[in-house]
Amino acid sequence: MNKLVALAVTTATFLPSVAMAADMEPKFYAGAEALYSHFKLDDEAKDVTDSNGKSVYAKKAAALGLFAGSRLNQNFGVEFGGQIYNRRHVMYGSDKVTVRNTNVFLDALGLMPVNETINFIGSVGIGRLSTTLKHRTDNSWSESSTNAKFGYRLGLGAEYLFGDNFNMGTRAMLRFQKGNHVIKNVKSASLGLFYNF
Repeated sequence: MNKLVALAVTTATFLPSVAMAADMEPKFYAGAEALYSHFKLDDEAKDVTDSNGKSVYAKKAAALGLFAGSRLNQNFGVEFGGQIYNRRHVMYGSDKVTVRNTNVFLDALGLMPVNETINFIGSVGIGRLSTTLKHRTDNSWSESSTNAKFGYRLGLGAEYLFGDNFNMGTRAMLRFQKGNHVIKNVKSASLGLFYNF
């Protein structure tokens, strides 16, 4: 995660200078999105069940995401952000098991304007999906383990701009991301809002 954060900071630091040197006018934006994801579980993860035979790891989950980025010009941009998925709680006898998934990412965006208000979006990047399992016994966390791994990301979607001088927008995205040793990959659909500074 530290490597990805460092890469994001480096990108944010040097991007304006590179853009100016290339005679570009970068525009910055930030926003939030709601996601619904389907997880393809590893075969071993599928076999991990609670005392009632219920899978410990969810196959589907909702998430909240935050993102920020820069449009270098009308056809290219970069973006970084993260998502926090809703926690899953299952019981194993009198013990409680909690699973939490988080993700951070850095994407390069390709934009194809349709008209003044609509753009098609294609993205490619890298993300780090983390799956944390906590096992609580006697009202205290007795065990915790995290499985995290970097993987490539692909995305396709569209955005619609509105407001004064088109300073706001909404977008819909479909994404695929390679996962970790628990979740082999993630397929997501999202709907978000953003503000152009």
